[in-house]
Amino acid sequence: MIRHRLSFVGIIVAAIFILSACSDSTPSSTPKDNSDGPPPLPLPLDVPNGFTTDRSSFGIGPAFSGQRPPKGYLRTKAEYNDTFTINSGEWRGTSASAGDIINFIKSFDPDEEGGFVIPDFGSQKTLRIYGATDEQIKAVENSLRLINAALPHDKRIILGSSISGTFNRETVPDNEIHIYFTKGKTDDWPDNVEGNGLGKAKINASNIVLSGYALIDTDGIAEDNDLQLIITRELLRAYGIVAHADANEFPDSTRWSSSALPIYLSLDGESLLAITSLQPGTEVGDLTSTDLGDWDETAFHLLGELEINTDQTIAFGAGFRNNLGRPWAHGPVPETTLGENTDLTGTATWSGYLLGFTNDGETLTGEVEIEINFVPRNPTGTAMFTNLETWGTTSHPGVANTGTDWAGGDLTYNIEIVKEGTFEGFKSTTQGNGLSEVSGAFVGKEHQGVVGTVERSDLSGGFGAKR
Repeated sequence: MIRHRLSFVGIIVAAIFILSACSDSTPSSTPKDNSDGPPPLPLPLDVPNGFTTDRSSFGIGPAFSGQRPPKGYLRTKAEYNDTFTINSGEWRGTSASAGDIINFIKSFDPDEEGGFVIPDFGSQKTLRIYGATDEQIKAVENSLRLINAALPHDKRIILGSSISGTFNRETVPDNEIHIYFTKGKTDDWPDNVEGNGLGKAKINASNIVLSGYALIDTDGIAEDNDLQLIITRELLRAYGIVAHADANEFPDSTRWSSSALPIYLSLDGESLLAITSLQPGTEVGDLTSTDLGDWDETAFHLLGELEINTDQTIAFGAGFRNNLGRPWAHGPVPETTLGENTDLTGTATWSGYLLGFTNDGETLTGEVEIEINFVPRNPTGTAMFTNLETWGTTSHPGVANTGTDWAGGDLTYNIEIVKEGTFEGFKSTTQGNGLSEVSGAFVGKEHQGVVGTVERSDLSGGFGAKR
């Protein structure tokens, strides 16, 4: 029998949801991934938040081989128009079963006496940062993106404005999480707060998580990877997940190892999504796989490809599983910078397609046009999504202009250029949860393509376009 507790004494772990799913049959061939050979330019060790690289391609979301389905696994093909075909179907990938997730959660070591109960996360929380460097702010934002990708939109953490002045752990307002970087163990550190020697976090809760804070000791952190690991771990605690998986049974948990898989490819991430669907007050020791209800191990996927020159192709799409959409996009690294490309003068336009899902799991298609004015010192432009149509819940799309109009059929965003090292991309100035709703990268030998994602509370999609 499931027992419930009215007091909040412990909670559980998590991190990021993987959009994956299952194939009904094995394809005769698997398409090659565009990731052979080193890039012509020396890439930075990292790229802007939300992007990944294998040093020959840029990706957004689960964009690389093994993280999303190869085209050959998605058996259904829909002729969207004369020049573009949409591949759709189910693929399991690396998703975890309900039983595996429950076993992971039930392994949690106690951070407090009295055992664990499923938390009631209460209202959506806003994260605010105290007195951090640009590098620290970037690390916090990256952790926030990873955690948010596992959460339903109504439980995602909003990135608020930074705070200056004196930190006071006793006065964190309701529905806020504060993160404070210190040099050494200052007087701001209490003696009785959960966490390891490099970070401390605590929540203010009764039956509902009201607020939380995290302290990070930067003097004790030697490497950037450790900084990211500690921030993610303590931010999860401050969010309300004050327990963690057993280190001996699950040594590869993202709570323990900075060399572990990215959160969105881990069992931690599956667990975070699962926790939000469980009944608050339920004792963890009493959980069974049936408590997760109809937990899907397969995702329904959409995938599209566009040839942007004679020997390079971009890919994009999205998957939907357990009421959460996860978009992705992938393309080859350019051989030059935007400034060195003499073809990019005046206004340049890339045209292509968007594939994704509504928040209800309806498949969604549309057309995209990215327009950039390269005349100003700081180029700006627009991202236009038109002819947006839906086709039913996890349904195969049809021919253009035969679906149901979505939200009037159009979305338009103002965008700005993003540069970091040799990476060049763009983002929207419109914010969702404090983060850009549209993110993209210039790809192809001479920037013949762009790839990106759109993340909103009512839409998750990946797009690709060519010049």
